[in-house]
Amino acid sequence: MLKPKKILGGRGTYSNFDLVTDVTPKWLSEHVRMSVPNSAGARVDYFSDYSHTSQFKASSGTLLIDGNSYANKFISSYSQFIAPADCYLKSVNGFISPRGGAGCGAETITISIWKKSADISGTSTTPMNLLFTQSFVFNGSSNNLVLEINGSTDSLEYIVIPAKEGVIVSVKRGVEEPCANIVASFEMVFELIDTQVTTEEFSLESLATNTVNNGSGRRLSSTLNTASV
Repeated sequence: MLKPKKILGGRGTYSNFDLVTDVTPKWLSEHVRMSVPNSAGARVDYFSDYSHTSQFKASSGTLLIDGNSYANKFISSYSQFIAPADCYLKSVNGFISPRGGAGCGAETITISIWKKSADISGTSTTPMNLLFTQSFVFNGSSNNLVLEINGSTDSLEYIVIPAKEGVIVSVKRGVEEPCANIVASFEMVFELIDTQVTTEEFSLESLATNTVNNGSGRRLSSTLNTASV
């Protein structure tokens, strides 16, 4: 965009501007398909099985807590996305349904998304930080019931996912006895954090040339504009 800065009058007039170049935000997306069997017990977070990535049946062995540290191998075994550059989770959109739940009582399902670093060439535990969570209740629901996974995470814009950190999805059941199988499909959208805004001075010179008399006593001039940065 061009912003007027200074104008000098007279012949050889220069108009100086600030030329500001901004970078358009870049988005990346990662699709997640999820199948949660009723064999996945209550009150434990489950990850995607590394050999069957759509099946969330790999037990974390605990209920995950924001900010706590967990096994270093989680990032290599269970992550859905590795950040190519600093970014943040912008939105999560998709759908979730029960399977074989018509005869079941009320069941609570919670999907969570975390970020996690790795201890490279080491074995130390590293923290997991919560980026998004949403809970759903199914109560003797038909297989055709669809609930919406819908999360705009702009409020978490300043929770930066640094380059080379992993993003891990987990799912857990409530305290109820597991009954229905659960399936879900959703998209995670990430916005790269790029602050490359440049400013440079742009000069536009106007030179009066070719002064002529048109016969009516009026002097006409044409101007030649030249630009330099």
